[in-house]
Amino acid sequence: MKPPEYFTDEQRSLWEKLLVKVTGNPLATDLEAYCVEFSRWREAEEWLKANGTEILIRDDKGTVKNVITSPQLRIARDAMSAVQKLSKVLRIKGEL
Repeated sequence: MKPPEYFTDEQRSLWEKLLVKVTGNPLATDLEAYCVEFSRWREAEEWLKANGTEILIRDDKGTVKNVITSPQLRIARDAMSAVQKLSKVLRIKGEL
């Protein structure tokens, strides 16, 4: 089973690792979703590590007017939830 053409190198590598870790006959769409969500989670976590979990909203003078939670926090949380669900569907054995 080959990975989708649009996959990044990281997603292709994960696909290859998954093929030996899943049990049974996984659906290609489940493998695809896992790889996409896993890479989305990693990208969001890297962004959060570099930029933090809060975004400061400043006025023209640079004064902080508001602080909001970074959207990447929700992206990371949602992607990890999807990865955990797909791990059960794929019955991944061991660590990647």
